[in-house]
Amino acid sequence: MRRLILAAAGLLVPSPSPPARPRPAPDPVRPPASHDPDAVVIEARDMVFVQTEVEVPAGKAFTLVFDNSGDKYPHNVSIDDASGANVFRGDVIDGGKTIEYQVPALAAGNYGFKCDVHPNMTGTVVAK
Repeated sequence: MRRLILAAAGLLVPSPSPPARPRPAPDPVRPPASHDPDAVVIEARDMVFVQTEVEVPAGKAFTLVFDNSGDKYPHNVSIDDASGANVFRGDVIDGGKTIEYQVPALAAGNYGFKCDVHPNMTGTVVAK
């Protein structure tokens, strides 16, 4: 009853909301400690690849750590040569997961990578 009287008199003041805290900037993606420290890392965040160009050793197989850091969308990494022929296709993983791919040796040159589920997500692998 007292609250009703205070509200009618205009004396009931809502408590202020706590101030919003700014979110810290995301750290650059590095291979998790359990992964090869020389691994190449590609991160998918929602509907984009964070790294749009990565360099790998030519003529040598390598480890690719794929971090699908967004929570909503499944993604993978698929690598094609200059003619469009697929040279590597990683498994599709759900959002919020990380996988380690073993990629066979690539000859020196530029290769395209994409997500097979969302082909508008693209990047370049440079084998040197």
